[in-house]
Amino acid sequence: MDQLRKLIELKIKLGLDSSKLEFEKYKAEIDLQLKRERLEIEKSKQQGSPETVDDGFLEALKASAADVWAEEQPEPSSGPGQDPDDQDGVESD
Repeated sequence: MDQLRKLIELKIKLGLDSSKLEFEKYKAEIDLQLKRERLEIEKSKQQGSPETVDDGFLEALKASAADVWAEEQPEPSSGPGQDPDDQDGVESD
């Protein structure tokens, strides 16, 4: 009986150790993948890849959007709770 108890305890210990090793392996794989991705990002920054080079497109887009919005004249308000696009004055569902 004592021998059976020792075998059961050993099996439990081995099972826990196995789970622990699997977890450590999984964690190491994730760390390795993160390091690879960081290395790729650093390489692309150093090489000046098109994804990281600022070509001024966003600033130009913002400026043109500001010009377009500045050209729009606000329509007179038709009152609180009313839709300014509603031409006939009748609310729709």
